[in-house]
This record gives sequence, C-alpha cells and structure tokens, in this order.
Amino acid sequence: MRKQALLACFTTQQETLSCFKVEEERFRIAPEYNFRRPPHDGQVFYDRFPWGMTAQRFCELAAEAENALQEEAMSICR
Repeated sequence: MRKQALLACFTTQQETLSCFKVEEERFRIAPEYNFRRPPHDGQVFYDRFPWGMTAQRFCELAAEAENALQEEAMSICR
C-alpha cells in the first residue's frame, strides 16, 4: 500500500508508472562507488548541457554528504 501511495504522488507519470508492479519489492546490495570522483576520465555526459549540475559539483556535494553522514554516525556512537 505504501509503494502504491508513493507512486500515486507522481500524477504526471501515471501512464509510465502503471507498468510497475506493487505486489513485491526486490532489493539488491549496491556495489561500492566513490562518489567523490567522476565515474570515468574525460568529460561526463551531463557536463555537455546547461542543466545546473556538473560532474565536479556532484562530486563536491557527494563529499559534503558523506562527511555529514560520517559526523552523524560518529555522534550516535559516542
């Protein structure tokens, strides 16, 4: 019911989302990534467009988020 309610929030995407089943949810362990570095050398695809995000800025934001999560985890463990 929760997944169905969440999908219903995307009112403009109902046709596309109708293909998604809500009866079961599957999870997988994600591989480890270093989000502080671009995914590869050279220009990242979205750097070519004025979308307001660059690979460099994404990596900076990822580093800030990782630092904040680390600080939060450390404060909980004290």
